[in-house]
Amino acid sequence: FLPEDYLVMSLQEEPWGRIASGIKRYEYRHRFRLRPSVVFIYVTVPTARIEGVLVLGSPIVGTAREIGDLAERHIPGNGEAVFEYFAPKDRGMAIPIAGVKLLDPVPLRWARETYDFLPPQSYMALYKKPELFAFLLSRAGIDDIGDPLRFGFTD
Repeated sequence: FLPEDYLVMSLQEEPWGRIASGIKRYEYRHRFRLRPSVVFIYVTVPTARIEGVLVLGSPIVGTAREIGDLAERHIPGNGEAVFEYFAPKDRGMAIPIAGVKLLDPVPLRWARETYDFLPPQSYMALYKKPELFAFLLSRAGIDDIGDPLRFGFTD
């Protein structure tokens, strides 16, 4: 992994909870990078904290039906909702979650005051905020950005 492969992604409480518990193994997006990424998770209001970090694989790009079928195989009963989400553009991405690590939460107010952090609508490159980047790497116990999975991630 390179510095530009590290991101902050915003997620709502419910999908983050399913990822953190190991139930959800894919993140579904209309658009995303086409390469593996390490993603710090900002959980949106009312939680308003950075609570974890994920290692994401290369996205699987497909039609709404293909991605919906994949979602159904992984969480029965979820496929139709995923299909409907992607149906208007008939294209979507299923991003495999290769590793999850929970962090001691970082409150938004503190991150904003200390690092001028503003939560992204979707995701943002972390290297553009080098002090925050260094802090989050330390918080996650990652001292080799090239191989983050060595540092206590679960699959």
